[in-house]
Amino acid sequence: MEALSEFLVRIPRSTDGKRRWPLELKARIVAETLIEGATVSGVAKRYGLRPSSASDWRRMARTGKLVLPNLDGMEFVPVQIEKPEA
Repeated sequence: MEALSEFLVRIPRSTDGKRRWPLELKARIVAETLIEGATVSGVAKRYGLRPSSASDWRRMARTGKLVLPNLDGMEFVPVQIEKPEA
């Protein structure tokens, strides 16, 4: 989770402090919500965003405003990162 937190720090923010999610990342997050067994709230929590934002992005994908990556034959697997030894 720490690596994901470090990654999220690099997401650009607007002047009011809100994150500006790149379209490619939005599409990847939406794709994760479509995997069997995944939930919108679970994926949103992992990325530190509101479930309503992920739902909005799913709606964008359904209406063709967000293009999802081709996930044929792909599966997401949980990854756990170990701390490096000193």
